[in-house]
Formats: sequence, structure tokens, C-alpha cells
Amino acid sequence: MTESSDTSGEYVKKSLGSKALALLIGALGLYILLKIWIPMAANWRPFGFFDIFFLFTFPIPVTLVGIYFLHTAGHLWRGLSSKGLRKASVCLAFLLAAMALLSLSRRFPDRSDSVRTLLIFPPAMALGGLFYLAVKHCLFKWFALAEVMDYAAHRRATKVYFGLLAYALWTAIAVTIELLPRDPDYEHVPANDWLAGLIVLGSIPLAFGCYRLGLRFFLRPPPETGGNNGPQPEAASAEPGPADDKGELLCEL
Repeated sequence: MTESSDTSGEYVKKSLGSKALALLIGALGLYILLKIWIPMAANWRPFGFFDIFFLFTFPIPVTLVGIYFLHTAGHLWRGLSSKGLRKASVCLAFLLAAMALLSLSRRFPDRSDSVRTLLIFPPAMALGGLFYLAVKHCLFKWFALAEVMDYAAHRRATKVYFGLLAYALWTAIAVTIELLPRDPDYEHVPANDWLAGLIVLGSIPLAFGCYRLGLRFFLRPPPETGGNNGPQPEAASAEPGPADDKGELLCEL
């Protein structure tokens, strides 16, 4: 009787926790979408060529982030799984990284918005990666769920993350040419072309080295399963699972 009650209580705790996390992430996703599109709808006018270009530089990427939040919320609402917790970790890490980006922006020297954003984006993105690892560890520990390793997905995600981080590092270094003395005859051209070229081109090996170093330390070796790099069957919780008549809560959806 006691063991059955403990099992039922654990099931209810994880089910409620999953739904609460789903509501939080869903609310954040909805907030992101409304924050972007309500002002645009209020100031709507026919789109020109440069308006369409602007959509692809900010509103559309942020909209995709909001949709990912809502997708993750739906995934968690249907049930708790290793994949769902990894998605939730991405969402929460993104939120923390955005907060760090705003905090760094307020402390940065007064430069143009584009230069300031490019210079603080690499440290904010690096913090986002650390936030992801920390949040994921906490979520899996709190829900007492064993992580299921999908090596193929891990390899893709690791390469994409460090590829973007390397690109952000290169752009942050390259944009510092805007801080060089300007040519007296051409406002948008540095006075020293050789130094500007050295900064832009010389930072490429540094960025590539960052990419390779990241893969070296964070790309896990493939599992020794005879070449099967796909996800393994969803591992059970560290605690006894719910009774069969209540359905399988901890399943990969």
C-alpha cells in the first residue's frame, strides 16, 4: 500500500511538474510572438523591399524562437521525456542568455547598436551554452529521469552551436575595424587598410580554432553499439515508474 502510494505520488509530481514547465515555456513563447507582431500590426503599412529584408534580420528569426517555445510546451504537456527536457533546457538557456545580453549591453561603451550587439553576442552565446548544460543537469536531476543519448542529434547540435559561436567571434573581431581611425576623405573607410585587412582576415584562423577546440572538448565519442548512432529506447526514471494502468508517462514523444 505504501509503495503504491509512493509510486502514485511520484507519477503525479512528475506529471504536474511537466505541465507547469509546459505552461511557463508556452507563456514565454506567446509573449515573444505578441511582443514582436502586435507593434508591427499596429503600425502596418505595405511592405517594400527593405522592409522584407528587415523581416529576415529580426522579426522572422525571433518568431521562429517563439514557435520553438510553443512546440516545446506542447511536447512537455503531452508527457515527460528525455527529449522534452532537452528542448526545455534550450528554451530556458535562451531566456537566460537573452537576459545576459541585455545586461551586458547596458554596461558596454556607448557605440552604435550594431557594433555593440556584435561585440557582446559571443560572450552571451557562450553563457547560453553554459546555461544549457546547467539547466539540463538540474531538470534531469529534479525529475529523476535518465537522459537518453542520441549521438547523431548531439553531433549535429554541437557542430551548429560551435559553428555559430565561431562565426559570432569572427564578426565581433572583424567589426572592431569600425573603431579604427577613419580616412579623412572617406568616412566609412579605415585610414589603415592593411591593419583593417589583418583584423578581418587574421581573425578567421582564430574563429576556426575556437570551433575545433569546442568540438574537441564537447563532442562526445560515438556509442559502441555496432554503428547505431540513433536514439536508444527511452530510459526509465531513476524512481519506480507509475502503474501500467495509468499509462506510460516517461515515454519519448
